[in-house]
Amino acid sequence: NQLMKYSDDDPAFVQLTQEHELLYSESPGGSSGAIGPFVGQVTQNFVNEVDFVNGVSLGPLNIQLMAERDILDSGRIKVEFRETVVKFLGLELVRKETNGKGVWEQLFVGIVPGLESKDEKILLRVMLTPSLFIIQQKL
Repeated sequence: NQLMKYSDDDPAFVQLTQEHELLYSESPGGSSGAIGPFVGQVTQNFVNEVDFVNGVSLGPLNIQLMAERDILDSGRIKVEFRETVVKFLGLELVRKETNGKGVWEQLFVGIVPGLESKDEKILLRVMLTPSLFIIQQKL
């Protein structure tokens, strides 16, 4: 695997900050951006060392899943989902408690060359949640 030479030795400890975009997901449904027959733009916004927001945007509709994370060891991050918020045109329609948790196994985390220019770099994260997810952060 050509990416392995770029991978961090302790992938779960690589800091998660700011916004990441979903590149690929094996998960059916909302985690992959599916809202009924439509597919929206999926992001993860890391607020601080613990809190983050999974978001799906589809035109004026925005769904946010508030979550917390805790690093278990060099390869695993525990995630607990807390709350779901639905907004339309920026107006909050629904806010409800959400229960769910899991462990994200970090398969690869590293800085790789981007595709848009030779100077572009991205932080790429490949993980099992248990579905395969690939997210990127442009640096």
